[in-house]
Amino acid sequence: MMKKNQSHWWRIAWIVVTLPLTGVTLMAFSEPKEALKVAVDNSVKAVEQPLAELTAAVLDAPAAETSEAPKPKKVEEPQQKESKVKAGSTITGTVKDNVGPLHYANLVEIDQYGRIVAQTTTDKNGKFSLKVVDPGHKIRISYVGYKTQTLDISSNKMDATLEPITGFSNVTVVGRRDSVDLKSARYQDQTNAGGDDKTFDLVEQAPTYPGGQGEIMKYLSTHLRYPAVAREMQAEGEITVKFIVDKTGFVRSPQVVQTNTKSPLITAEVAKAAKEGDEEAVEISRNYYDAVEALKEEAIYVVRNMPRWEPGRQNGKRVETSYTLPVSFKLN
Repeated sequence: MMKKNQSHWWRIAWIVVTLPLTGVTLMAFSEPKEALKVAVDNSVKAVEQPLAELTAAVLDAPAAETSEAPKPKKVEEPQQKESKVKAGSTITGTVKDNVGPLHYANLVEIDQYGRIVAQTTTDKNGKFSLKVVDPGHKIRISYVGYKTQTLDISSNKMDATLEPITGFSNVTVVGRRDSVDLKSARYQDQTNAGGDDKTFDLVEQAPTYPGGQGEIMKYLSTHLRYPAVAREMQAEGEITVKFIVDKTGFVRSPQVVQTNTKSPLITAEVAKAAKEGDEEAVEISRNYYDAVEALKEEAIYVVRNMPRWEPGRQNGKRVETSYTLPVSFKLN
């Protein structure tokens, strides 16, 4: 009997002690979950609230503000400037060196194969005018004793300054004449022996001197002689000679087409006095005239005796071609 009562009270005491402990334990384990839940809920609210406000602002905004973002501006590629020169246009300009204009400089329009399609020369002031066949071609400028220039046709105005060939100058050197056979065909003034062939001013392939322009300068410097009367009158300048290069390459029919000479002895006062009949002034003028004629004869002689050229060609055939060459006389 006493054991049963003791067991009953023991159970009651165990229940009284155990239940509170169990409750405390459950509460201890449940608090972190609740705290985590509260933290998660607060984070969700912190994210959802700005999104909700942003959505409301977008929905309430005017249509203009909700338009698509501006597209980046398209970068326009630079367009190539169209050439001002058209087929058939006329280009003008001046050819000179570091001293002044060069008259009778040769200008030719050449195609992509190097064939000449148009040609002109400068006047006494170094100016020229050329009608262009094709603006896609090039202009080649040449002058004896100077480096040849090849330029694009990019404008209706074209000026060029030529550089002298290093090692050469237009100062003439006294030389001795060689004996020649005056009966040779090259010394006859008939342009065409048979009378049927045509002489071309413009050909696809111009005649060329063996060795190029440098060799022309060398030939002139070693074969020209300064006439005595020209030295005495201190006459100097340039004599332009036009001649024919025949189909065999010989030079024929040279003739002076332009003279540009001067002398310090021929002043305005001397010229005026000569017109008034002053004997001394008249004598000086006559001597100067003789000096110029002597320069012409020397230029003709030296050109006529040039070595054989490579003749010009038209359609692949050798043809007679006219050529213009300035011969300079200058005293040291």
